[in-house]
Amino acid sequence: MFISAKFNSICNETGRSIKKGEMIYWIRSTKKVYCKDSNTYKQAIECGLFLGIGIDQFDREFRLFNPLLYFV
Repeated sequence: MFISAKFNSICNETGRSIKKGEMIYWIRSTKKVYCKDSNTYKQAIECGLFLGIGIDQFDREFRLFNPLLYFV
């Protein structure tokens, strides 16, 4: 899901530092965060736009149809 970073952290894909307040893509099941420069972030946006749904709805639907994500 897309959220505003609640504290400083580091992107799991790029290693870039993330400042508090930046928009990030967070995967709840893995507790991983991705910055706007990461491919994971960009793909999540592209998939949501392609499906014509809101990002939050996309995140919920994506998890429902991809149960293996809970075990990554």
